[in-house]
Amino acid sequence: MSKNAITVAIDVYKGIGSPCSPTCGPGATESVARARRVPYDRRITMSDLLVRHWTVLKMIPRAPRKIDTSTIVQRLAAEHAIKTTPRTIQRDLQRLNEVFPLECDHLGQHFGWSWLKTADLFDLPGMDPQTALTLKLASLFLPRVLPRSTVRFLDAHVKRADA
Repeated sequence: MSKNAITVAIDVYKGIGSPCSPTCGPGATESVARARRVPYDRRITMSDLLVRHWTVLKMIPRAPRKIDTSTIVQRLAAEHAIKTTPRTIQRDLQRLNEVFPLECDHLGQHFGWSWLKTADLFDLPGMDPQTALTLKLASLFLPRVLPRSTVRFLDAHVKRADA
């Protein structure tokens, strides 16, 4: 007995089947896309989602600076050719906030997102030994000649170098 597209879509959402499952039959992925009213060629893959999340995380500044969702949407489109909506970015940020030390400034007209001031530095790839040594030496010998704001900015990097 063959399943219709809606039944396949419900099974996929429940985790019973997958679009690639042999029980779904040929063309099941296209059927799921039609049932969800999303063109098959425009479905978001897990790697697309990961790239979008990663790109958004890199855009978020450390507190006290902040960035709002409309700016993120504009920069994603202009700089990375990623088209999305402000609501999607809001949902993404709420999910990312559960895992990463982010904060949302609810004051004012626009919500602003930033990394917590006290958040550890989050870098991939990890810091190499030469960079760690350079930062450590800079923290020892340059605080008297650098502006305080620059020294405070380097603190998170130096903390990461010490680790």
